[in-house]
Amino acid sequence: MNTFKDIVQLGGIDESQLGPLPSSGSYALVIKVSRKIDLKPEKPWTLDPGNYIYVGRACRGLQARIVRHKKRTKNIHWHIDRLTTHRLVIIKNVLIFPDHPEQECAIVRKLISHPESSAPLARFGSSDCLEDCPAHLIMTKN
Repeated sequence: MNTFKDIVQLGGIDESQLGPLPSSGSYALVIKVSRKIDLKPEKPWTLDPGNYIYVGRACRGLQARIVRHKKRTKNIHWHIDRLTTHRLVIIKNVLIFPDHPEQECAIVRKLISHPESSAPLARFGSSDCLEDCPAHLIMTKN
């Protein structure tokens, strides 16, 4: 089982292989957490070290969204901002699903269906989800 390959099979394209990004689409951030971290002091949002995949969408402004996610310094707007601004977190890769923002939940369902995957923080990144995903941040063993 390789969740990264599964994402590619769903149509994900490494952003480095694309020219200019389309205006809309879904995306998967491949994230490495090097040590146990606390993301939110007012409630327990703790992540263990390991590999994570965050799945999001942009109905417009996909390029700007990806650029923003890669910035270390920014105003905290979304759940993922708490993760991407943390000093012990790196974004290892970005996969793009051009022109298909509606694929976001299908990607999450595929990832979470693996026995070695889990959603460690309930509703993280999925507060506006229409398909009742457990979260849009998935921890994976590989």
